[in-house]
Amino acid sequence: MKKILLSIFVGLLAISVVACGGKTNTQSTTGTEKTTQEKGTDLFVGDSLFEGLAEFAGKENVISIAGTTVQFVIEQNMKEILDKKPENLYLLLGLNDLSFPVKDPVKKELDEYEKLINQLKEKAPQMKIHVLSLPSGTSEALKQNPQYKNIPTLNKKLEELTKKENVQYVDLSPLLKEKPELYGDDGIHFKKEFYPILLEKMKQ
Repeated sequence: MKKILLSIFVGLLAISVVACGGKTNTQSTTGTEKTTQEKGTDLFVGDSLFEGLAEFAGKENVISIAGTTVQFVIEQNMKEILDKKPENLYLLLGLNDLSFPVKDPVKKELDEYEKLINQLKEKAPQMKIHVLSLPSGTSEALKQNPQYKNIPTLNKKLEELTKKENVQYVDLSPLLKEKPELYGDDGIHFKKEFYPILLEKMKQ
Protein backbone atom coordinates (compact mmCIF):
# COMPACT_ATOMS: atom_id res chain seq x y z
CA MET A 1 0.00 0.00 0.00
CA LYS A 2 2.82 2.37 0.92
CA LYS A 3 4.56 1.56 -2.37
CA ILE A 4 1.38 2.34 -4.32
CA LEU A 5 0.89 5.67 -2.54
CA LEU A 6 4.57 6.52 -3.06
CA SER A 7 4.29 5.73 -6.78
CA ILE A 8 1.21 7.93 -7.10
CA PHE A 9 2.97 10.80 -5.24
CA VAL A 10 6.10 10.53 -7.42
CA GLY A 11 3.95 10.47 -10.54
CA LEU A 12 2.03 13.58 -9.50
CA LEU A 13 5.25 15.31 -8.55
CA ALA A 14 6.78 14.53 -11.95
CA ILE A 15 3.70 15.91 -13.74
CA SER A 16 3.81 19.03 -11.58
CA VAL A 17 7.52 19.58 -12.25
CA VAL A 18 7.08 19.14 -15.99
CA ALA A 19 4.14 21.53 -16.05
CA CYS A 20 5.88 24.16 -13.94
CA GLY A 21 9.19 23.51 -15.60
CA GLY A 22 7.74 24.11 -19.03
CA LYS A 23 6.37 27.45 -17.94
CA THR A 24 9.53 28.41 -16.08
CA ASN A 25 11.77 27.43 -18.95
CA THR A 26 9.75 29.57 -21.34
CA GLN A 27 10.08 32.55 -19.01
CA SER A 28 13.74 31.85 -18.45
CA THR A 29 14.45 31.67 -22.17
CA THR A 30 12.57 34.89 -22.79
CA GLY A 31 14.44 36.54 -19.93
CA THR A 32 17.75 35.37 -21.32
CA GLU A 33 16.89 36.72 -24.75
CA LYS A 34 16.06 40.06 -23.22
CA THR A 35 18.98 40.33 -20.84
CA THR A 36 21.89 38.73 -22.72
CA GLN A 37 24.12 41.47 -24.00
CA GLU A 38 25.64 41.29 -27.44
CA LYS A 39 28.92 42.91 -28.31
CA GLY A 40 28.42 46.55 -29.11
CA THR A 41 26.28 47.48 -26.11
CA ASP A 42 26.86 49.67 -23.05
CA LEU A 43 27.14 48.31 -19.52
CA PHE A 44 26.97 50.43 -16.36
CA VAL A 45 28.54 49.05 -13.17
CA GLY A 46 28.26 50.84 -9.86
CA ASP A 47 27.00 50.96 -6.32
CA SER A 48 23.73 52.50 -5.12
CA LEU A 49 24.49 55.63 -7.16
CA PHE A 50 23.35 53.62 -10.21
CA GLU A 51 20.23 52.16 -8.57
CA GLY A 52 17.79 54.30 -10.55
CA LEU A 53 19.56 53.89 -13.88
CA ALA A 54 17.96 50.60 -14.92
CA GLU A 55 14.63 52.35 -15.51
CA PHE A 56 16.22 54.35 -18.32
CA ALA A 57 19.14 52.21 -19.54
CA GLY A 58 17.47 48.81 -19.22
CA LYS A 59 17.88 46.32 -16.40
CA GLU A 60 20.12 44.12 -18.55
CA ASN A 61 22.58 47.01 -19.01
CA VAL A 62 23.08 47.89 -15.34
CA ILE A 63 24.88 46.13 -12.50
CA SER A 64 24.09 48.15 -9.39
CA ILE A 65 24.90 46.79 -5.94
CA ALA A 66 24.20 48.90 -2.87
CA GLY A 67 27.21 49.02 -0.57
CA THR A 68 29.59 47.49 -3.10
CA THR A 69 33.26 48.38 -3.36
CA VAL A 70 35.86 48.22 -6.12
CA GLN A 71 37.36 45.13 -4.50
CA PHE A 72 33.96 43.41 -4.38
CA VAL A 73 33.42 44.05 -8.10
CA ILE A 74 36.78 42.45 -8.85
CA GLU A 75 35.97 39.40 -6.74
CA GLN A 76 32.26 38.95 -7.47
CA ASN A 77 31.24 40.68 -10.71
CA MET A 78 34.13 40.18 -13.12
CA LYS A 79 32.64 37.12 -14.82
CA GLU A 80 29.25 38.79 -15.23
CA ILE A 81 30.86 41.84 -16.80
CA LEU A 82 32.93 39.76 -19.22
CA ASP A 83 29.99 37.49 -20.11
CA LYS A 84 27.92 40.49 -21.20
CA LYS A 85 30.67 41.54 -23.65
CA PRO A 86 29.92 45.28 -23.63
CA GLU A 87 31.63 47.57 -26.08
CA ASN A 88 31.55 50.36 -23.50
CA LEU A 89 31.87 49.82 -19.76
CA TYR A 90 30.97 52.72 -17.46
CA LEU A 91 32.20 52.48 -13.87
CA LEU A 92 30.87 54.57 -10.98
CA LEU A 93 32.47 53.08 -7.89
CA GLY A 94 34.31 54.09 -4.76
CA LEU A 95 31.84 55.90 -2.55
CA ASN A 96 31.75 53.04 -0.04
CA ASP A 97 35.51 52.50 -0.24
CA LEU A 98 36.01 55.87 1.43
CA SER A 99 34.52 54.44 4.63
CA PHE A 100 37.18 51.73 4.94
CA PRO A 101 38.83 51.88 8.39
CA VAL A 102 42.34 52.18 6.95
CA LYS A 103 45.02 54.86 7.21
CA ASP A 104 44.64 56.01 3.60
CA PRO A 105 41.30 54.94 2.03
CA VAL A 106 41.99 57.00 -1.10
CA LYS A 107 45.22 55.11 -1.82
CA LYS A 108 43.56 51.77 -1.11
CA GLU A 109 40.75 52.59 -3.51
CA LEU A 110 43.13 53.76 -6.23
CA ASP A 111 45.15 50.56 -5.90
CA GLU A 112 41.97 48.48 -6.26
CA TYR A 113 40.73 50.59 -9.18
CA GLU A 114 44.05 50.11 -10.97
CA LYS A 115 43.80 46.37 -10.40
CA LEU A 116 40.23 46.34 -11.78
CA ILE A 117 41.17 48.30 -14.88
CA ASN A 118 44.21 46.12 -15.58
CA GLN A 119 42.21 42.91 -15.25
CA LEU A 120 39.52 44.23 -17.58
CA LYS A 121 42.10 45.32 -20.15
CA GLU A 122 43.81 41.95 -19.98
CA LYS A 123 40.65 39.86 -20.24
CA ALA A 124 38.69 42.08 -22.64
CA PRO A 125 41.15 44.29 -24.55
CA GLN A 126 38.43 45.34 -27.01
CA MET A 127 36.30 46.83 -24.23
CA LYS A 128 36.30 50.62 -23.86
CA ILE A 129 36.49 51.55 -20.19
CA HIS A 130 35.01 54.80 -18.87
CA VAL A 131 35.58 55.84 -15.25
CA LEU A 132 33.01 58.28 -13.90
CA SER A 133 33.89 60.78 -11.20
CA LEU A 134 32.17 60.52 -7.86
CA PRO A 135 29.61 63.20 -6.98
CA SER A 136 31.03 65.69 -4.50
CA GLY A 137 27.69 65.97 -2.73
CA THR A 138 26.06 68.90 -0.99
CA SER A 139 27.43 70.70 2.08
CA GLU A 140 24.81 68.94 4.19
CA ALA A 141 25.97 65.55 2.91
CA LEU A 142 29.55 66.41 3.90
CA LYS A 143 28.41 67.31 7.41
CA GLN A 144 26.66 63.97 7.76
CA ASN A 145 29.49 61.97 6.14
CA PRO A 146 32.95 63.46 6.88
CA GLN A 147 34.63 60.79 4.72
CA TYR A 148 33.16 62.48 1.64
CA LYS A 149 35.68 65.29 2.07
CA ASN A 150 38.12 62.98 0.27
CA ILE A 151 36.01 62.88 -2.90
CA PRO A 152 37.70 65.84 -4.70
CA THR A 153 41.14 64.35 -4.01
CA LEU A 154 39.98 60.94 -5.14
CA ASN A 155 38.51 62.31 -8.35
CA LYS A 156 41.75 64.09 -9.17
CA LYS A 157 43.73 60.89 -8.58
CA LEU A 158 41.23 58.87 -10.62
CA GLU A 159 41.68 61.24 -13.53
CA GLU A 160 45.45 60.80 -13.30
CA LEU A 161 45.00 57.03 -13.16
CA THR A 162 42.81 56.97 -16.27
CA LYS A 163 45.43 58.94 -18.20
CA LYS A 164 48.11 56.52 -17.08
CA GLU A 165 45.99 53.49 -18.06
CA ASN A 166 44.73 55.11 -21.27
CA VAL A 167 41.04 54.82 -20.42
CA GLN A 168 38.43 57.56 -20.47
CA TYR A 169 37.59 59.74 -17.47
CA VAL A 170 34.10 61.23 -17.33
CA ASP A 171 33.87 64.27 -15.07
CA LEU A 172 30.35 64.66 -13.72
CA SER A 173 31.14 67.68 -11.54
CA PRO A 174 30.24 70.38 -14.13
CA LEU A 175 26.82 68.79 -14.62
CA LEU A 176 26.13 68.54 -10.89
CA LYS A 177 27.37 72.06 -10.20
CA GLU A 178 25.07 73.37 -12.91
CA LYS A 179 22.11 71.33 -11.68
CA PRO A 180 22.48 70.70 -7.92
CA GLU A 181 18.76 69.98 -7.80
CA LEU A 182 19.60 66.57 -9.29
CA TYR A 183 20.85 65.44 -5.88
CA GLY A 184 18.40 63.45 -3.78
CA ASP A 185 17.41 64.09 -0.20
CA ASP A 186 20.69 62.78 1.24
CA GLY A 187 22.73 65.14 -0.93
CA ILE A 188 24.91 62.46 -2.52
CA HIS A 189 22.61 60.07 -4.41
CA PHE A 190 20.66 61.18 -7.45
CA LYS A 191 17.06 61.88 -8.26
CA LYS A 192 15.72 59.82 -11.13
CA GLU A 193 15.79 62.92 -13.36
CA PHE A 194 19.58 62.68 -13.32
CA TYR A 195 19.80 59.44 -15.27
CA PRO A 196 18.39 60.50 -18.67
CA ILE A 197 20.77 63.45 -18.55
CA LEU A 198 23.65 61.13 -17.72
CA LEU A 199 22.82 58.83 -20.63
CA GLU A 200 22.67 61.80 -22.97
CA LYS A 201 26.08 62.89 -21.71
CA MET A 202 27.50 59.44 -22.40
CA LYS A 203 26.48 59.77 -26.06
CA GLN A 204 28.53 62.93 -26.51
